Formats: sequence, C-alpha cells, structure tokens
Amino acid sequence: MSLKQILFTSLIAAFYTSQVCAADLKAAVQEYNSRRFEEARQTFESDKKTTLQSPSTAYYYALTLYKLRQVNQAVEVCEQIVKRFPKSQEAKYSAVIIKRDKPPKVSPELSDKELSKIGVVGLKFVMASGNLPQVGQVFAHGPAEQAGIAKGDLITAVDGVPTKGMTKEEIFNMLVDKPGTHVEINLKRNNEELTRTVKRVSVLELSKVNPQTYRLYRESM
Repeated sequence: MSLKQILFTSLIAAFYTSQVCAADLKAAVQEYNSRRFEEARQTFESDKKTTLQSPSTAYYYALTLYKLRQVNQAVEVCEQIVKRFPKSQEAKYSAVIIKRDKPPKVSPELSDKELSKIGVVGLKFVMASGNLPQVGQVFAHGPAEQAGIAKGDLITAVDGVPTKGMTKEEIFNMLVDKPGTHVEINLKRNNEELTRTVKRVSVLELSKVNPQTYRLYRESM
C-alpha cells in the first residue's frame, strides 16, 4: 500500500470514528435528558477524551455526575471546562458549581476562622484490604461517636456513593462539608450492614466539645 493510500485510509477511519463519537455523545445527552443518568455516564466515559473536547458535552457530563451524587468528580470536570474553555457559557456555569460544591482543603495552617467553616464527622479512617476505608479512630464526643460509628467499621458508601475504588482524598472530601449539614454513611460491621446519618460540626467546635479531641483531630489532618 502506497503512502498516499495509507493517508487516505487514515483520514477515512478518523472521519468515521468522529462520526461515531458524535453519535455516541448525542445519545448520551438524550440519556441525560431522559434521566437515565447511569447510562449517560457510561456513554460519556466510553470516550472521555472526546467528551471533554467540547464545553457543551463536558458540561452535560459534569451534570450527569452531579445527578449521580458524584459531586467531587463533577467539580473536577467543571474545573477542566473553566481551564480549557474560559470564555464559554459553560465555564460560567461551571464556576458556580465549583464555588458552591468544591470541598475545602483542610490544613494544619488554617486559621480558627477558616476552621469554623469546615464541617467534619469526627473520625479518622485508613484504607483497608479490599480497597474499602476502615474507621481507625472515632473521636470522643464527636458526631461519629454520637451516631454509633465504631472503630473497625468498614465505610461502604457515603451519601449513596460506593467508596470502593475511590482514593483516600476523594472519600475524605465526601465526608467533609459545611458545618450543620448531614451525611449518610453506610457501614459494614462484621456481617451486618448499617446506615448512620451524621451531622457535621466545625473543626473549631470540637475544641468546645472536648479540647483533647480537637487537638487529636488537628494532629490527624
């Protein structure tokens, strides 16, 4: 086959692939509009690179993740939209989502004023075998202890989102939010499946509940 024929064949293949991808993305948008969010997510992620090449389809992908309560992943897609398509209308919408839903980063250097805006559940976890987070410590008098969460519990889901396969940071960010908000945590204790709803308190508020707990929590960050 000559070089000319090879180039022609490559162009035809690229054109066909782009047509298929466009049809898939259109189908994904239709699935979203039909509220078939899991199907839409799978279609978008079948070719994520192409999905993110357009601000419109990328934004639909972010909305799909949001509907599936995968808020952190949705925020990450929105950040890509703002970075890659800063002048688009979707970037403006994405900036709103980022400002509203991006979880705060907890750091020992944060001031007391900043700590008062960060809501925590009062536990420390480690990644156990089977790629599931396991409660390693429950802070005395904190929300997790009051909700009945115990050391050794496996965290199987947070607000309905399975934790298996997630990174430690992703799980941490799902547990942290604004003080006064609630989070539903699914647990496995031995062979028993449990669900606990925990009301987050600010890191600073822990110092009022128990100074020792507050100190331990700061050290664990």
